[in-house]
Amino acid sequence: MPHRHDPCCQAVVLAGASGSRLHPLNSGGTPKVLLPVANRPLLSFPLRTLEEAGVAEVLVLCEGDAAASAVQHWLAGYSGALAVEAVRVTEGSSPVEALRGVRDRLRAPHVVLLSGDVVTEVPLQAQLLTHRLRGAAVTPLLARRRESAAAETKPGQAPKNVDYVGLTADDGLAFYLHSPDRARQLRIPQRVVDRVPSLTLRTDLTDMHVYVFQTEALRAVLAARQDLHSLEEGIAWRCAAFLAPEGAYCCRANSLQAYAEVNRDVLAGAPAASLLREAPNAKYENFVHSSVQMGSKAAVGAGCMIGEDVVLGDKSTVKRSVIGPNCRIGAGAKIINSVLMADVTVEDGAHVHGSILCNRAGVGAGASLRDCQVSPEFRVGEGADLRGEVLASSR
Repeated sequence: MPHRHDPCCQAVVLAGASGSRLHPLNSGGTPKVLLPVANRPLLSFPLRTLEEAGVAEVLVLCEGDAAASAVQHWLAGYSGALAVEAVRVTEGSSPVEALRGVRDRLRAPHVVLLSGDVVTEVPLQAQLLTHRLRGAAVTPLLARRRESAAAETKPGQAPKNVDYVGLTADDGLAFYLHSPDRARQLRIPQRVVDRVPSLTLRTDLTDMHVYVFQTEALRAVLAARQDLHSLEEGIAWRCAAFLAPEGAYCCRANSLQAYAEVNRDVLAGAPAASLLREAPNAKYENFVHSSVQMGSKAAVGAGCMIGEDVVLGDKSTVKRSVIGPNCRIGAGAKIINSVLMADVTVEDGAHVHGSILCNRAGVGAGASLRDCQVSPEFRVGEGADLRGEVLASSR
């Protein structure tokens, strides 16, 4: 069913460039948003979210010529309902600087700003409705942390890498601070204390980098505050918070660990149906393309995805993993909790566990990899035994 377009809303996707936190996955020049998740570009997930919300026009902001060219090339084959354009911005631009460069193109009353690495089943329509009903300048999406701050903190120490979120009684956002380091003292501005008689401070929420802005307020702040470093500085006084519904999947593939987790998560249970728009094999609970060649006694477990034209050798085993198109898995090889991109070769008897192998990488016979990341075209020698390594070709 086609989605009804909302003429009152445009969208901006922050695609960035390569993304240093995902090295060496993008060392071959692939922009972060084109890295595969469940054998489809990461960018396809935020675009689907926007399409289902009825947004018609989308600007994808890419840092540098190479990233913009690669994204525009992929968009040439995009067949969705959105009018999407890749826009080049200066490399290293902050979100504020990138937005300032396209502010004259923001004409609709509201604009959605989201990161290109967001994978979520939270309905954007509900966030838009909350934003409009509250008359807010900005409404961010907040979701529960996957791990609590307390669980990741030693006793007696302040937590680090925490979002401190101050909510009013009606879920207005009165205070926000991201603290990558341990904050021994938390200072709440006096203006917030004066304005909000009752404030609930939470550390179990995280900013998912999906925002709805009132375009007029956004343009005014961008034009008036040339010294603005973050959007919260200019419009925090009219923020409404939208909390992701309990149990709704919402994650960012913005680190190596998160990238691996998202690849597995989207294939498991309920998220698969809502995020991939396809159902797994009812009997085996996995996704195996019809072109896959299965050797004698080859086994593919639940929560796996096997792409087009993959060859699985005799007695090979795949568990909780994603295998990209045109991969070759040798006899007796084992792939567990891993992501293999396109054209990867794993030879006979090799074991790959908890690892990510990029396009055209190779693993020699009898080799063993655990918790490794292998760059494009890198070959692991026969019999190698590697743990926790980043394997990248020198250039």
